[in-house]
Amino acid sequence: MNADLDQLPNESLIRILELTQKLLAPFELSQILEEVRQAGLDVTQADTGSIWLFDKKSNKLAMHLPAIEPPILVEAGQGLVGECFLRNEIINVKDCYSDPRFNPDIDTETGYRSNTILSVPLVGFENNHVGVIQLVNKASGPFTQQDELLAIALAAQSAVALQRALLIDTLISKERLDEELAIARTIQLATLPEKMPEIEDYDFSGGFVPAESTGGDLFDLVTLGDEVFILMGDATGHGFGPALSATQMQAMFRVALRVGASLDEAYIHVNNQLVEDLPDNKFLTAFVGFLNTHTHTVRYHSGGQGPILHFHADDQSCDWHLPTSFPLGVMEMETIDPPHEIKLAQGDIFAVISDGVYEYQNEQGEQFGEERVAQIFRDFKGTSMKQLQDRLLQAVFKFGGEASQLDDITIVLTRRKVDGEATIIMCNRDIGELERIANVTRVFFAEKDIDTGLRNVVDLAIEELFVNMVKYNTGTHAKIEIKLEPQQDGIKVTLTDFDVERFDPTVHGKVDVNAPLEDRVPGGLGVFLTLKLVDSIEYDYRDRVSKITFIKREEAK
Repeated sequence: MNADLDQLPNESLIRILELTQKLLAPFELSQILEEVRQAGLDVTQADTGSIWLFDKKSNKLAMHLPAIEPPILVEAGQGLVGECFLRNEIINVKDCYSDPRFNPDIDTETGYRSNTILSVPLVGFENNHVGVIQLVNKASGPFTQQDELLAIALAAQSAVALQRALLIDTLISKERLDEELAIARTIQLATLPEKMPEIEDYDFSGGFVPAESTGGDLFDLVTLGDEVFILMGDATGHGFGPALSATQMQAMFRVALRVGASLDEAYIHVNNQLVEDLPDNKFLTAFVGFLNTHTHTVRYHSGGQGPILHFHADDQSCDWHLPTSFPLGVMEMETIDPPHEIKLAQGDIFAVISDGVYEYQNEQGEQFGEERVAQIFRDFKGTSMKQLQDRLLQAVFKFGGEASQLDDITIVLTRRKVDGEATIIMCNRDIGELERIANVTRVFFAEKDIDTGLRNVVDLAIEELFVNMVKYNTGTHAKIEIKLEPQQDGIKVTLTDFDVERFDPTVHGKVDVNAPLEDRVPGGLGVFLTLKLVDSIEYDYRDRVSKITFIKREEAK
């Protein structure tokens, strides 16, 4: 996608970036719709266009722009609009009246003749389908592949703003100011990563605790090829206004990276745009960096965000890195010094922690400080960054006592794993091995500091899957391998059976528990229960090697 976007006209990409800035302002829904439509016309040189929004209750899309009373409605899946929405695919029609999906009634209603139409789905956060934008009658003929790429980039940015506007527009009409703040917090939290990146050699964790209903902090962790993008921002103040500023910065970085900007280019562009957008007395501190998972190097810019902590596993020491530049939004810049780099050895932890932790005050006015943070890192004997994050938060709030939280708290932790952290058990094909396996898991849970409340489920799942391998894979004498790996919030277990026929428990474990007893087939109930108890389970079979992997996580707190 980035390679394709590099070939697109700069003026079109700039127009999309300009639209992104406008959409972050608290506009009315009608204003946002018009801004999106006009930007679509500008970048594709279309004559006119329409925007359709989806209503879940009716399962219909309504044409909101141009505004017609009563609005034109189509079922999801009906016509060009409905098919584009349902299939989540762009549809480029070069001759409307020869396409059976085209509905000429809309032309009849509006008095306009459509020749070519480009329909693009609008998909917001969490893959929520918002609606469809249609661009009609390109001036120079049919819409091109370049137009499709531009429309996709435009829709990607517009959908989030429309989704936000729809949510706020619906709820503000029903609720008062206190409820509006609760909604704003929901929207803000929706911009945070739903789950942490899953990289074989790394463990990640991130958390955000606002001081009020909404906060001025944010963080982002996104896998981009061989790198992980790490972002933490902190807008001055806390509450609804700073939350919007922080979300604005996050959106701009996402746009810049999506259109192929380098780290330096993105940083300069976002800073200069914030200088224009923010009041003179407002700014944001921000850490913006990339972790290369092959070279194990973090390269970054830190605009007023510090200190940055690098914990060395070999000697339990802490390096504290100061900001590399002034906060974003303070003054324009044309160039920037090269990014700073930090090399992570095995077991090292890279931590970006907001000042809400370091400056947290107890009832006597004493701050938590850097040394207490460092001591928690030195005392931590586990490997899960989620557990380390929880311990740090617990220590901060215990230190604070009855004192109020005065600032937002955000924590982003990255740990390079140590080779050999996994425990591997090679087991004979004998049910008598279960006692030894249970002893190994008990020790593993203790050494890796994994929640012991998960052990019963893990032992039960291992037992059921191991017994199935012994029972059904009888054509081999090869040992069965059981691999235990710590996860950020639980444990991952892989059972591997060698030189065997295919036997997939995720298929054989499907049992109709509602069927009458006389219709049930014996067997499979144990695997069925295992599938229900674990959080995820996968089966892989190739070259006569059967592998079952399951994950069990802690319950959300």
